Amino acid sequence: MATPLRRKRTFFVLMGREWPFLFFILGMYFSHIVWRWGCDFSIFPGDNIDSRYQMACLEYNYIFWKKFPNVSLFNAPYFYPFDSSLLLSDSFLFTSIPYIIFRIMGINMEYSFSFWLILGIFSKYVTAYYVLRKSFMPPWLSGAGAFLFALSLPILGMLDPKTLYLFATPLTLYYFQMFISSMNVKYLRISVMWLGVQGLFFIQGGYMLAFCLMIMFMLYFLLYVRSVSILWKSYIVGIFSLRSIPYLLPLSLYVIIAILHTRYTYNREPISLHVLSYFISAPQSLIYHNIYAYFAHLLGPYAYIRAQMIGLITLFLFLLVALNSSARKNVIWKLFFYSFLAITLLTTSINSKGQSMHDIFFKYFIGNDNAMNSTYRFTMVSIFLFAFAMVYGIANIQELQWRKAIGFLLGIGVVVESWIIPNYYNSYKIGYFEQKVIVSEAVRRYKKSCHKAFVLIFDESISIEKGEHLPYTTAAILTALEVGLPTVNGYSTFCPPGGYCYGPEVRDSMAVANYLKYHGLSDNEIREQILYLYVSKNSIINRVQQSTYCR
Repeated sequence: MATPLRRKRTFFVLMGREWPFLFFILGMYFSHIVWRWGCDFSIFPGDNIDSRYQMACLEYNYIFWKKFPNVSLFNAPYFYPFDSSLLLSDSFLFTSIPYIIFRIMGINMEYSFSFWLILGIFSKYVTAYYVLRKSFMPPWLSGAGAFLFALSLPILGMLDPKTLYLFATPLTLYYFQMFISSMNVKYLRISVMWLGVQGLFFIQGGYMLAFCLMIMFMLYFLLYVRSVSILWKSYIVGIFSLRSIPYLLPLSLYVIIAILHTRYTYNREPISLHVLSYFISAPQSLIYHNIYAYFAHLLGPYAYIRAQMIGLITLFLFLLVALNSSARKNVIWKLFFYSFLAITLLTTSINSKGQSMHDIFFKYFIGNDNAMNSTYRFTMVSIFLFAFAMVYGIANIQELQWRKAIGFLLGIGVVVESWIIPNYYNSYKIGYFEQKVIVSEAVRRYKKSCHKAFVLIFDESISIEKGEHLPYTTAAILTALEVGLPTVNGYSTFCPPGGYCYGPEVRDSMAVANYLKYHGLSDNEIREQILYLYVSKNSIINRVQQSTYCR
């Protein structure tokens, strides 16, 4: 068994008297997060589409704070004239707080985004480490477990910036297991509070965490609860008492915001994990990239985000721990381990359509399966269950020598297996400023005072199928923020009413006109107020600049 700390486990004691950040520093180095992202923005954090778009959302939140009340909360300057564009995806209302602080300090948009992203990873690591130490795990194992949650290969493989703000997940699960251990409703209230905080910082993360808690509750009820009266007294009466109201406020606010974000949805292809996802690594892995190259085609569409192998060393050690640890007799270990297995089974595709049991349940029983069609993101939450079960199992191996050996191998393994190819970002990322400069210069050159918005129309030289227009689209959003002229173009999780999005219609000026008419603009207003810019490879022209419109 792990030896309890002699001193009280306060946050500052754990963070100050130990060496918790060794794994974090190694992870940041081997993934090239600091020494590449912090200096060279031709190597942009995340991908060159979603990350730019998310940076634009963060910047709009900063502009809203700076110019309030003269700026609308959700009316970001894209998909003009639709007035709720920020509700088509995560609005970053609370997640943007650190970013806004960086901008207030005078740091530019790009550096603020990088610092914001690094802070998200750091916050995940800190809370995971704190929870594992509070659970009497040794420092070395706690660091390895926190690394699994914050910097393991599945996390770096997807590198979806908004999913990095999951710092409340370990705290929610910790206080829930404290409630299970003591049946003290105080811990349930704290767990619910952190659940609400998680939802406010990442909307889908709040849902995934709630789903995780539901699975844990169901398993505990089926395996251990013998009396419904105990359940009623501990859960229902306790959580809805007057004393619980302050703890329920974050959750209530989260539910309100989540409802606002589910107003605009449409049917989308589910992106669930394949059975083989757990044995195929991310493409940028230094150790396992050949596995991805040979077998990625088996994963189907979106293979690069469906590849979820955590590492062969880690998987082998987990199997060894599950078979040989005395922790298997412990209620908490069973709860975390079986919950991880259950979530994995429920979110892994089971048919040729790529649907998981979770997808099917939402489609046929709730009807709105769009808000959580990307069930591959459940890994972001469930990996803490995996990390907790792994570390708890190692800490409870009876033989001291085996415990030390396996703990050492885990520490080395999680770092080595998350090592990213040094030149991967150089070869993969498109220069950040390239399209941004082209779009910005064109808008500044052709815009007139009578223009209310601009739109990019793409010619045949730019492949829509390959997504070559999307970097220009996100550059248009960033330009709209810079010059104060909205864009009809846009990029988000869902499309606005009226049918205009970022598919084949971006080539068709008539499709743009129909979208604008849907939102109330007349033919004369379209001709006079909308700046049409026609985009080909590395150039943008205004074909109607010599006309009588908008002189």
